[in-house]
Amino acid sequence: MAIENNIKNTAKLPTETPSVKSSTNIRSLKTYLTDVQTAIQEQKESVAKIALAERERREANKEKEPARREFSSQQRKILMVAGSIFGIFVLLGGAFGAIRFFNIEIKTS
Repeated sequence: MAIENNIKNTAKLPTETPSVKSSTNIRSLKTYLTDVQTAIQEQKESVAKIALAERERREANKEKEPARREFSSQQRKILMVAGSIFGIFVLLGGAFGAIRFFNIEIKTS
């Protein structure tokens, strides 16, 4: 149903691209819309064929995506502890660096 609605909406698109009037030489931006319009006009492709080809291209790209790695609960805990320890060292290092950089003297009793 959604594809049919998209096809109906796409079929109502204007056939002419607006021209840019400027003193400089600016090339027009080629978009998906102009590609579809060109394919319909010059190659006599139907909007339905273009929509199906686009869907197949997207499905093919989904298959190429690498699978995400899933961590077990134990691995997550280990990563959280390691990350926390690393974060503490970064904060301590930043505090030590600030003390040394600004020559702050810590008074002890």
